[in-house]
Amino acid sequence: MSALPRVRKATSQPVLHLLPSLVAGVIGLVLNGVLVFGDHVATDTAWGVIAIVAWAVAGVAGVTALGWYFTEINKRKGEGFFSTVGWKNLVAWLTYAVLLIAIMWSAFNIAQWVGKW
Repeated sequence: MSALPRVRKATSQPVLHLLPSLVAGVIGLVLNGVLVFGDHVATDTAWGVIAIVAWAVAGVAGVTALGWYFTEINKRKGEGFFSTVGWKNLVAWLTYAVLLIAIMWSAFNIAQWVGKW
């Protein structure tokens, strides 16, 4: 018996796998925005709690969720023909930037809160 050849289709970046990380980053930005532009001050306990939650959502959950994206992209690259699509690459870099800004902003807000003790 002869084996039929496997049909390999072209694949690209799994942009939907970035969605949890992007959402986590946006949540982190919104929480930081509530701190800075809301009625909170750095001496409030709520400031520290919200800043730590924002850092945990963006830094821990968001970056951990990137593992799902990188696992899938490596799987697709190993399966056959892989093509990089420009707009999907842009979405990936946007996700990285949103996470980085949310994490750094959260860390700065935590530092402000700790510095007020």
